[in-house]
Amino acid sequence: MAAEVDAVVVGGGLAGIAAAAELRALGRAAVVLEAGAQLGGKAQTATFDGAPVERGPVSFAGRHPELWKLVSLLELEADVVRLGRTARARYVVRGGALRGVVPHPLSLLTTRVVTWGERLRLLKELFFGATPLTREASLLEVFERHLGASFAHGPATAMVTGIFAGDPAKLSADACFPDLIAAARAKGNFLLGALAAPTTPGERRPGLFTLKGGLGRFGARAQERLEVRVGAPVEALERQGDLWRVVTAKESFRARAVVVATEAHAAATLLGRALPAASAALGAFEYAPMTVVHWRETEVGSAKLPQGFGYLAPPSERRFALGTLFLSSLRGEARGQYASFVGGALEPARAGLDDAALAAGVRQDVESLTGGRFGEVLHVQRWPQAVFQPVVGTAAKRDALRAALGDQGLVLAGSYLGSAAMKDAVRSGFEAAARAQALLDGSPALRSAGGAA
Repeated sequence: MAAEVDAVVVGGGLAGIAAAAELRALGRAAVVLEAGAQLGGKAQTATFDGAPVERGPVSFAGRHPELWKLVSLLELEADVVRLGRTARARYVVRGGALRGVVPHPLSLLTTRVVTWGERLRLLKELFFGATPLTREASLLEVFERHLGASFAHGPATAMVTGIFAGDPAKLSADACFPDLIAAARAKGNFLLGALAAPTTPGERRPGLFTLKGGLGRFGARAQERLEVRVGAPVEALERQGDLWRVVTAKESFRARAVVVATEAHAAATLLGRALPAASAALGAFEYAPMTVVHWRETEVGSAKLPQGFGYLAPPSERRFALGTLFLSSLRGEARGQYASFVGGALEPARAGLDDAALAAGVRQDVESLTGGRFGEVLHVQRWPQAVFQPVVGTAAKRDALRAALGDQGLVLAGSYLGSAAMKDAVRSGFEAAARAQALLDGSPALRSAGGAA
């Protein structure tokens, strides 16, 4: 016999954890069904040869209140660790060398990442800039229009590569940086918009943060606090009157609300029979592959990489890896441990190379950039569909998805409903919980929201 619950959350990544934790706080009986062996999605922490390895993200920005809310709901306040000041030091490969830059728009006028010609172009934009585009445009088009072609194909593209692992010629400026583009239009100037930090309600703290033991603590704590089934892929999802029936290999549930908190492609498969139009809409969302090579020095300082957060390499520099994080520097450790990211939308085939070829490519990057030595591989993490791609046309795809879902008692959560960041996954989970709560209360709010975050 199927168990009766208020809500079923399908997927135990950060979006699903946020949704279930919020429903629990609202007094609702919700169960999380996770196909894998543990919760957390890509936010997983493991140990290889005595070294901690983050399989996915390594930190979160304190300016996002969504993450602090999740920390609070899971009672993880005592586990929060702020990264050291070295995290502010970032590097971009320019002219075959690592050039330092501070993550603030005004630093572009002093850093060696930017040439004198590019600085003059930026100053021209600051004082006599073209009116921001009112139509949707690609990031590359926006960058070339407002920052100049040279800067657009150099530092600007490096930033885009580091965040989205995507193709700037296809990524939507509005979908990737909605706050920045909105501020630029309000100010009538792109750089003035970048300098005008949007105000976000809720708790915010400066800097970057992690958790004691790694970001895998989110999943581990959720598994302790919430009603969870791991190793429980959903085999059937069907509408029965006013309820949904959700079936796994071992048990089934009946609920008035279902939150599907998986990546878009997994949600498309899950909804194939129950909601074929929504399934087709979900299948239109794009992802880029990524492989992470975790490695460490054989001797302290042998890689000759500087202290800091890490470096990014624009495609114009023709490097093997998109960039490398300096993990040991962030943790204050002497012996260097690093994570190099390979693949992305522009070089998807590289993500599928074997371990030996990956190590050889990263080794060549290190030797040519610093003259140092590569070291030893700790672990290779492969994500065939790693990063959602907010390409031009994403808004229309979301509109089609909302229309296809209608008022069916099923809501979605996932980073693909935002700009692909960890904060977007968490925020979407909270929004999905609010809509599920409205449905359970019999409120018309869900109907007006269209069922998707």
